[in-house]
This record gives sequence, C-alpha cells and structure tokens, in this order.
Amino acid sequence: MRTNKHNTKINTNYGEVDVEFSAIWSIDQDGWFLSHVDIIDYDNESIPYDTVVNMTIEYATYNCDPLGGNCDEEIDYVD
Repeated sequence: MRTNKHNTKINTNYGEVDVEFSAIWSIDQDGWFLSHVDIIDYDNESIPYDTVVNMTIEYATYNCDPLGGNCDEEIDYVD
C-alpha cells in the first residue's frame, strides 16, 4: 500500500472546489490501483461531501499515480 497527498481544484455542478486529499494505492499481480481517497480538507462546505468524494475519486483515477504527489512516510508501506 502507498499513500500520497495531493491538492487540486475540481469543477462540480455546485462550482469549483479546492480539495486536499490522500490517494491510497494498493498493488496486486496487475500493478498499482487506486483503492481509496481520503478527503483531508475542502473549501466549499455548501458542496455535499459525497459529491466531493466522488469527483475526487474520478480526478485521482485519471490524473494521479502511486509514485506522484507527496508521500506520507508514516503510513507508506508495501505489503
């Protein structure tokens, strides 16, 4: 497993939101895959949390990789 932190702006139907999140990656016989995102903070509380999570997962799936971002050395490990 590997965790790295990212900051991004995501456009939603409710407007733009700045999001800080951790991308949590796992590995199997086919390689790395995004297994979860953890929302650390976002700046527009009027946007529903579930919308932010879903849009962040979509963003991370296509724009992040397991070796990018800022790694979190306290919880970064490989099984």
